[in-house]
Amino acid sequence: MKDEKGIRLDIQRGMKAKQILDEPLIKEFFETYRGNLVDRLSESNIDPELEKEYVRMLKVSKQFKKSFENYIKTGKKAEGLLEKLKEKIRGKA
Repeated sequence: MKDEKGIRLDIQRGMKAKQILDEPLIKEFFETYRGNLVDRLSESNIDPELEKEYVRMLKVSKQFKKSFENYIKTGKKAEGLLEKLKEKIRGKA
């Protein structure tokens, strides 16, 4: 189990990740980026190598976003751990 400093760091990282993903410009970027790639993939005469590259680009953007979502989940779990740690400390006092 992490110490209090590690737990607090996870909470801060989760909050920062949420702040970034909630930023309107970032939301717009992901929507536009994905939309542009999907549009290009829907073209009927696309070069197979280019198609593979677009698919890879979509996967990378999805992984990028998923990483931030994982930081958020970890931060929420850390909040629960911190609360349990505080309760444990209060019980000993």
